[in-house]
Amino acid sequence: MVQPSGFEQHGPNYVCKLLKSLYGLKQSCQTWNKKLHTTLTTLGYKRLESDRSLYVYSKDSVLVIIPVFIDDITLASNSQEID
Repeated sequence: MVQPSGFEQHGPNYVCKLLKSLYGLKQSCQTWNKKLHTTLTTLGYKRLESDRSLYVYSKDSVLVIIPVFIDDITLASNSQEID
């Protein structure tokens, strides 16, 4: 494996160590979903019981909806402000 351009550390002859739980294993999807779920719930998002691929964050008048399809994520919000 070649290091990505712009990420060369310790010279071009060094390699990157892949995390096997995220690359090339049958349980990769489940590991990714658990990590994403943990991160989003820590940030205050709630997963809908009716559609477990939708995460919703609501605070004051701000509503954020994140639909997840495998590893594709879209962000929709009624606010353009950045905190």
